[in-house]
Amino acid sequence: MLQPAPERRHVFISYSHADRGWVERIRQVMAPLLMQQGKDLQLWDDSQIEPGDRWLEEIEAALANARVALLLVSAEFLASEFVMGREVPALLRAAEAEGVRVLWVPLSASLVRHTAIHAYQALLPPEQTLDALDPHQQRLALVRIAEAVHKALEQAEALAQRQELERRQEQQRRERQASAAAQRQQAEEEARQRQTEQRAAQAAERQRRQRPQQQAAAERQRLLDARAERRRLLIDRAMGPLRAWRGGLQGSLSRRQVLVAGAGSLAGIAASQFAQRLGQPTAHRQEPPTPTPRTRPPVNLQGPQPLRLSQGWLEGEAKGWPLRRRPIEVLAYSEILATGVTLRMIAIRAGDFIMGSPADEPERQDDEGPQHRVKLEGFLLGQTPITQAQWREVASWPPAGRALNANPSAFKGADRPVERVSWDDAMEFCRRLSRDTGRSYTLPSEAQWEYACRAGTTTPFAFGETLATELANYNGNDAYANGPKGLNRGHTTPVGMFPPNAWGLQDMHGNVWEWCLDSWHDRYEGAPADGTAWVSGGDQDQRLLRGGSWLNLPGVCRSANRHRYGAVFHHFVNVGLRVVCLPQGPSLNP
Repeated sequence: MLQPAPERRHVFISYSHADRGWVERIRQVMAPLLMQQGKDLQLWDDSQIEPGDRWLEEIEAALANARVALLLVSAEFLASEFVMGREVPALLRAAEAEGVRVLWVPLSASLVRHTAIHAYQALLPPEQTLDALDPHQQRLALVRIAEAVHKALEQAEALAQRQELERRQEQQRRERQASAAAQRQQAEEEARQRQTEQRAAQAAERQRRQRPQQQAAAERQRLLDARAERRRLLIDRAMGPLRAWRGGLQGSLSRRQVLVAGAGSLAGIAASQFAQRLGQPTAHRQEPPTPTPRTRPPVNLQGPQPLRLSQGWLEGEAKGWPLRRRPIEVLAYSEILATGVTLRMIAIRAGDFIMGSPADEPERQDDEGPQHRVKLEGFLLGQTPITQAQWREVASWPPAGRALNANPSAFKGADRPVERVSWDDAMEFCRRLSRDTGRSYTLPSEAQWEYACRAGTTTPFAFGETLATELANYNGNDAYANGPKGLNRGHTTPVGMFPPNAWGLQDMHGNVWEWCLDSWHDRYEGAPADGTAWVSGGDQDQRLLRGGSWLNLPGVCRSANRHRYGAVFHHFVNVGLRVVCLPQGPSLNP
């Protein structure tokens, strides 16, 4: 986890001047903490800029010195060009790069859920705005805000101190390692020098010992050569009288030697030609084998095969919401991407459903309507979001249009969902899958995603009227409707660890947001009725996200909830993807 830089010490309050009164009230509530900690705790807002100061430089300096950012969100705050154009982007970049804690408070009703701020921690439930509370509740809420800010500062300070201690320990460890390495290198160099000197001394000693032997051998050879020369001279003198008599015989013998030599040469040529007729080389050497090029095994699809699972759902009773289970059987296909890396796809039958949410569904948003009937053809959908192992394998394949970061995720784990991927990255992943498998892979349309998520239900969740952290990974600090509270795990979890819906799909609620193919439209008027992606019109720079994540409250994880980000954004640690395969239809990849 990234931590704030050591020089960041204080709280930066970002607000609209229309909400100035709330800043003063927060200061009043935090006065005891400010007096107690003195310079170690400061609240900074632009009212502290002295007349004549360069106000923009003062604000940038305060932003650079902030350890915790408190955003007072209202409609006026979101409408401020300076706040949303300069202050908030700088704070979010600091949160991403240096670990600055970003907290926000809903002062009044606004469209904050359509901004990047909504992904960060709200100190009050987004629907519980401060201006809607009575005075007593407001004071209680301000006390909770002050305590949360103070706690965030203390945690950041403790983490910074621990990080500094770890940094010093790591520096000391590296210095010890460097010193030990230098000592080892020096010792090795000295040992090599001693070994070289020993070898030179041993070579000189061998030469000294071998010198008498070499001299004796040379003397023996000289004596043998002299003896042979004397013998040759004696034979020549003894054979002199017979040379004339042997002249004719010697000439005849020479001719016979020529004939024998010629016969031997012809035999050699014949043997060579015979060996060539047999296809054998005449020289005793082996030609090097031709190397066989190595290629990646083709991706193959196995199935369909029946898959038996245990579906989960919640059933409301007087004593609470007990978790129920029942066995189900679905048809699954397995795309073998590599040894040990399999992409399991679930067969989704053709059908129709009512898309969107009814007007009386708790926490419903206007962009979830109007409800309309959609009729879809059958398709295959990933049983889980794409894992980091699957992403890493496909990222190693040749590009289909752009490069992919093989390891983009903040929360590491081969079975965890990949995150920090943009819509453009997700589409490149699908193009590579389509190219190397010969099948039509893409991102699901928004209608395909909701149809598969609901799995025949009409309730807010595929598991019933509410959600529990035994069924999904989300922020369980708050409950949906009258449902149970639960865990806030604070990170992604391995895919497939929660029960599936009625169609065998897992992690459709929570864990990571999932990209859809559609461009953003504020309402469903004019939406396709056949389940295809709505890619015409609307905001072409914004793409759909569905399902919620580990960071969000349960209401954001509903089957009908919609969200959007820019297609190029890739810095969010809660955004991943799930793929769809269209076995008989044309590819939807652009």
